[in-house]
Amino acid sequence: MMNEIPINELEVRLKERLQGESYSKQYVVNHTGSLKYLVTYMECKGLQFYSPMVGELFADYVSNPQIRAKPTRYAGCLSLVKWLDDIIENRPHLMRWRQVKKHPLVGESRDIYEQYLNYLHDKYRLSEETVKQHLMVLSRFSEKMRLLNKSIENICWDDIVSFLSESNQKRHVFYALKRFMSYLYENGIIKEDFLDFFHDIKPIEKEKVPSYYTPEEVLKIEKTAMKIRTSTGIRNFAMLLLASRLGLRSSDIRKLKFSNLDWDSNLIVLEQYKTKRLISLPLLDDVGNAIIDYVKNGRPQSNSKNVFILHKAPYGELSTECINIAIRGAVLKSGVDYTYRHQGPHSLRHSLATAMLNGGIGLPVISEVLGHEETQSTMYYLGVNVSQLIECSLNVPIIDSAFYEQKGGRFYD
Repeated sequence: MMNEIPINELEVRLKERLQGESYSKQYVVNHTGSLKYLVTYMECKGLQFYSPMVGELFADYVSNPQIRAKPTRYAGCLSLVKWLDDIIENRPHLMRWRQVKKHPLVGESRDIYEQYLNYLHDKYRLSEETVKQHLMVLSRFSEKMRLLNKSIENICWDDIVSFLSESNQKRHVFYALKRFMSYLYENGIIKEDFLDFFHDIKPIEKEKVPSYYTPEEVLKIEKTAMKIRTSTGIRNFAMLLLASRLGLRSSDIRKLKFSNLDWDSNLIVLEQYKTKRLISLPLLDDVGNAIIDYVKNGRPQSNSKNVFILHKAPYGELSTECINIAIRGAVLKSGVDYTYRHQGPHSLRHSLATAMLNGGIGLPVISEVLGHEETQSTMYYLGVNVSQLIECSLNVPIIDSAFYEQKGGRFYD
């Protein structure tokens, strides 16, 4: 049967899968070693075929405290069961199980919430991460409406104020709810337009201090990363240059494919993961050489179309967290003072934009490099350029003290 493996084929099928995904010899030996415990169990039970049900029974058996001799043996047996089940189901193997936090939409208006989320994704082409942020807000809001025993159609301003107060009027909650209320009114789901009410209150925003590094500091960070000649060090240096020289987000570095590299025209052409906008950036010599160095001297043998991959079998796609850690490590090792400043790839993206602005490059050009559709986004992104404000400031004239001491004046004592 398709969902079973004969007992005498288990070792062959297991080795084919592990070796096919380039796992180390020791990894293969460890799992074939665990296989003997499974075979012994099946022979004692008179079972000639392995199936996920047999795997479940075997997992329960080795979980018995009286049977489980060593934690490593126990973990190996559970990993073996997972591998065999994946082979039967012909599915990719997940190294870790992460508990995914759920954000349920509750109440009678669940369909409306889901339609709105689909509307954001389809019309505005928002990324999955951005839609998830809206889902998190709506999940809490739907729970609030359920506790109040209210449907969306009967919502009033007091309900909105109460919810915002409980959320401490955080910026992302405020604007997510404002956008949702606008959608409800425009589609005739609610009769009252709450837009004017939202104009009367302001979300609580923390003071945003621009987090960037000077060109000299960025160069020091790059030189430090370049000295690390391990395979992961070579990879991390190439990723660092993509962030510092071209301002790529970690999501775009992670998704970068060989097909995005136009070596003939010296261009990097890609669709931004966050905005879905197609951008074209120059493939600078230093960046191109770093990528070539990685492919030749650091990148493991893999059929992956992604330029940057994990350096551990099965050599899959990097996570944004991995890229953030790699670049943050380069900043910390560089000796640059990072006090009160971020250390991830976004800070290097911010540093590039700030350096361009200080160099007299106009906002439209900076917006094009960053992939922003509007210069307004770039202005918010850059924050306040203090040095240029000082240059634009006017001298305050010296005023005679008699002005302040005149009788009847505001400062008259």
